[in-house]
Amino acid sequence: MVGKRNEWQTMKQLPVPVELDREFQFRAIFVCLVSEEQATKENPPMLMSCGHVLCKHSITKMSKNGTKAFKCPYFPSDIDSAHL
Repeated sequence: MVGKRNEWQTMKQLPVPVELDREFQFRAIFVCLVSEEQATKENPPMLMSCGHVLCKHSITKMSKNGTKAFKCPYFPSDIDSAHL
């Protein structure tokens, strides 16, 4: 490993398996709470001003194509789609 230091530092994965506690394990795929669809390149997850995340299509639908503010489904706050 010492001789290949630069090689393993540029890899996207560690060369050895590392066990993580449950608190550090996350879903690899985002599923939108509103549409219950997996995120894709055409429908990416988007961070709203309240800090919550929904897929782009859900935000577009709830905001009437970006023309109206809408309520966050996680927390009762108004979201202005123009500031996303």
